[in-house]
Amino acid sequence: MAALAPTGSVGQDIDPNASPVGSIDTNTTPDTEFSPPESPIQQSGPPKDVRTLARNKLATLTQEEKVSLLTAADFWRTKAIPSKNIPAVKTSDGPNGARGGIFVGGTKAALFPCGISLAATWNKDILYQVGQHLADEVKARSANVLLAPTVCMHRHPLGGRNFESFSEDPLLCGKLAAQYIKGLQEKGVAATIKHFVGNEQETHRLTVNSIIAERPLRELYLRPFEIAVREAKPWALMSSYNLVNGVHADMNTHVLRDILRGEWGYDGTVMSDWGGVNSTVESIKAGCDVEFPYSDKWRFEKVLEALRDGRIAEADIDRAAENVLTLVERTKGSDLTAEAEEREDDREETRNLIHEAGVQGLTLLKNEGSILPINPATAKVAVIGPNANRAIAGGGGSASLNPYYNTLPLDSIRKVAQQPVTYSQGCHIHKWLPVASPYCSDKTGKQGVSIEWFKGDKFQGPPAVVQRRTNTDLFLWDSAPLVEVGPHWSAVVTSYLTPPSTGKHTISFMSVGPGKLYVNGKLALDLWYVKSVFLFPLYGSP
Repeated sequence: MAALAPTGSVGQDIDPNASPVGSIDTNTTPDTEFSPPESPIQQSGPPKDVRTLARNKLATLTQEEKVSLLTAADFWRTKAIPSKNIPAVKTSDGPNGARGGIFVGGTKAALFPCGISLAATWNKDILYQVGQHLADEVKARSANVLLAPTVCMHRHPLGGRNFESFSEDPLLCGKLAAQYIKGLQEKGVAATIKHFVGNEQETHRLTVNSIIAERPLRELYLRPFEIAVREAKPWALMSSYNLVNGVHADMNTHVLRDILRGEWGYDGTVMSDWGGVNSTVESIKAGCDVEFPYSDKWRFEKVLEALRDGRIAEADIDRAAENVLTLVERTKGSDLTAEAEEREDDREETRNLIHEAGVQGLTLLKNEGSILPINPATAKVAVIGPNANRAIAGGGGSASLNPYYNTLPLDSIRKVAQQPVTYSQGCHIHKWLPVASPYCSDKTGKQGVSIEWFKGDKFQGPPAVVQRRTNTDLFLWDSAPLVEVGPHWSAVVTSYLTPPSTGKHTISFMSVGPGKLYVNGKLALDLWYVKSVFLFPLYGSP
């Protein structure tokens, strides 16, 4: 299967300072006792003049080298220029744990309570400690930048990433995010506060237009970002996918340049969400410094062409490149040491913190008839529901990871109950068929799949790389061996499925991106011409 480049479009006659009719006649944030506009920007991290260091390195670069810094080198890393003492910086998802460089089935990592659970603690000290422990987890993944915290507001119960964010209250979000960021950055790991701004739904998230009047924009949606920027100074910030009042967030001068850089004095680095750049010139001018992940759609030669045509100034490129170099200086400096392999760092003190944060996040909504507390010595307990006997470890997506350990609610209840506990599944809640990993083997007979990687998108020639993965749910975009296959590649995944019982079975195949499923050499499902942005290869289930 071949990867597709992200798609996007740029509107015509865009007003970069657009605000809807009815906005209040002000361009300043209302003064409050919590974070007045004149409050000082707090300094954090190593005591060195990173701006001067970044500026000095910038002065040594050619125009092409400067432009190369404005797009990632691969799925997770910035561009390295070793000849100029500029190392690559590695990023890692996500808000409740440092996953590392593999989206599915990667290095095991500590899984902290999700954002909404952490917010329910109302405990700034706990959030600071979480940041401290996350910094160690990031370092164990050989990364330098954590793509967190998420402070988008809860505006509807069906918000797809509510679990990942803190709250519907902008003050609570901002104050907790500030402590989380301080904990991270005091150990030299960059925080990336996200998604800036108005990203409160996942439906049509790449194209939805968040129409927000100026007063609620500032008092609700921008507020948690402002508090965190003023109090903790995150070293990185991620722009969102959506449009804000008709202009995509990555090219919105009103929020990126006028408010973030101008009013708040932000001096960190702005990166795009993954696939979230929507123009060449406008995005850089507005202040989106670096595009993630690697793509040749908007930048590289197109930026140089715009410079030759006079559509962008050298100062615009220098400003963005300097911001990227500032992030490098803050996290790695001139350290060109080869990136170490990811490792596990399962510590008892981290487990204890996770447990304590989980306990403090529990919220009792009501206790009708004083049924609680349950007496474990005398109570007869029935546990009903499929999730009681499953490890629901987070909400998935960018917050997903491979945890060091899982616990089952049913097992925990049985451990404390002194009377027999009755369990019934009650219902099936499969969104998709369960993955087939336990029943699949690769060409050598080991559990998993074999992946043959080819240079180019035509499956031509011998495989450049052959790998084995233990899972059948694969995300190849972030882990393709680009050094061997280049930016355009194709891959064949082979697995041998052995059902646990004889009879009629159902198999599903999902591919966000072009894909085909062959069974015994015959084409069974063809998803080759499905238009898409991201590439998820095989899902298979018995």
